[in-house]
Amino acid sequence: MNAHDSGWVRRFGRQESLLPPKLPGVLRDSTVFLAGLGAIGGAASLVLARSGIGRFVLIDPDEIALENVAGQLFASSATLGLGKAEVGRRLVLDINPDATVSIIEKTCDLDLLCTVMSEADVVVLGMDTLAAGVTCYRAARITNTPVIDFLYFPTPNVVSTYPGEPPPERRFNYATQRLAGEALEQDDVISDALLRVVAYGFACCPDVFHAMDGRLIPMLRRFLRFEGPVPSFAPLTVETGALMAREALSAIAHAHGIGFARVGWPAFYVDTYNGRAVQPASEWLSRLPGAKAWLHRLRTLRDG
Repeated sequence: MNAHDSGWVRRFGRQESLLPPKLPGVLRDSTVFLAGLGAIGGAASLVLARSGIGRFVLIDPDEIALENVAGQLFASSATLGLGKAEVGRRLVLDINPDATVSIIEKTCDLDLLCTVMSEADVVVLGMDTLAAGVTCYRAARITNTPVIDFLYFPTPNVVSTYPGEPPPERRFNYATQRLAGEALEQDDVISDALLRVVAYGFACCPDVFHAMDGRLIPMLRRFLRFEGPVPSFAPLTVETGALMAREALSAIAHAHGIGFARVGWPAFYVDTYNGRAVQPASEWLSRLPGAKAWLHRLRTLRDG
């Protein structure tokens, strides 16, 4: 495709001077698979659409509800009750009418995900379901597709996994490594994985826990117990989605030998409580200072 036709330039040309010379044309010919279009995935999809990505594959089985309005960019009074994937499709095409957007229905079908990812340049995970996320990573490993993800708490954060690099399942030593199918949905498996992700975040940003006031500690306990809705605050989730979109562009550039620096390796956090950015030095939970102590502390908080 010619990335410099007049219509494309009028719509997206103002960003060309901020990108490596060949990248805009590459983005127009690229495919992004977005799994999950809630607060974070929805924000990422809109940033990617405005970056000139040419093809999207979307998946999200949920409908937009009233409690989504404060935290999710797709959600408004006009979209209540509509499917998130369909709203996402409409918004992407409204931003870029030349884009191709398709919707799939399943996230835990390994064969289907392998088929989708074999044609995708990058996978962006905006979901909060362990079984679906693990299955997506396994499919990406088979197809050698980079994955851009986030690590729940504390946010904003972003983590990227390129082909040949260990996924979170290995980095955090999930019990899922020995499981498949419905076994991935066991409560104890999900709970342990969540503890490990949050422990990783606090081991990277230990001051965050100490900066949380007494009102937020009960929220963290409920979160670890799966009690009530997942906490969401638009400035944090939108920033996370934007970081993930930026990392997706970096992954695409990397695959084409274009220099566009990668931020989220192994993970990148924005410590909003103390006003700083933190990039941990190790990809493995077990190697982070204090990781074992954080796991114990969070189990005590959850079970106390």
